[in-house]
Amino acid sequence: MLIVPKTHWSYMEFHPSPSLSPTFERVANTNLHELTIHNTTHTDPDSAWSRPVFEIFPEKKIWRTRDLFRRCEDPGFENLWKFEGRVDDILVLNNALKVNALHLEVALQSNPLLHGSVVFGQGRMRCGLLIEAKGAREEVFGSVWEAVEEVNKGLPEHARIQREMLVFAEAGRPFVRAAKGTIVRAATTALYEKEIEVVYGC
Repeated sequence: MLIVPKTHWSYMEFHPSPSLSPTFERVANTNLHELTIHNTTHTDPDSAWSRPVFEIFPEKKIWRTRDLFRRCEDPGFENLWKFEGRVDDILVLNNALKVNALHLEVALQSNPLLHGSVVFGQGRMRCGLLIEAKGAREEVFGSVWEAVEEVNKGLPEHARIQREMLVFAEAGRPFVRAAKGTIVRAATTALYEKEIEVVYGC
C-alpha cells in the first residue's frame, strides 16, 4: 500500500508493481470491482512474501477476496480505490439489475430508532427492508418510513424500497450477528424467511 494524498484520505492506493499489486475484476453492470489476487510466484518468486494466502492454499491460482472497490473518478487520481463493501452485499434482481444493499443500510445506521436493517430481494423483482427497531412497530413506523424515503431519493429507481416492503423484526428474534457485531445477512434473512415471503405475496 502507498500513502494517499490527504485530499483523498478515504481511498487506498496499491503498489503499482505487477508482481505486488492485486487485480480488480469488474462486477457486471456496475462500476464496482472485486479485488482478486493471482498466484504469480511461479514467474516472480521474490514476490512470494506478498501473497501468503498461496502458502496456505498452494493449489489455488487465484484468491477472490470478495471485497468490492470503486475507482476514483477525479482526474489524476484514477489509481486510487475506495472500499464499497462485499460481494455478499450485492443483490441481483430477477431482471439482472444489481443493488448494493449497503447504500441503504449504512445510511440508516445512525438512526436512533433502529438496532439494524437488512435489505433483501435476491432473485426478486424488487427489494425490501428488514428492520430491527428499538420500539414497537406502531410506535416507529412513521419515522422509520420517513428515513427510508429520504435515502430512496439518492438511489436508482430499481433499488428504492416501497412502503409495503418493510418487514419488522420481532423482539424475541433479534438479527443474527457475528462476534464483532456485524449483521450476518444470509442467516438473518433466513430467520425471517416466512415474513419476507408474505410481502412478496407468496
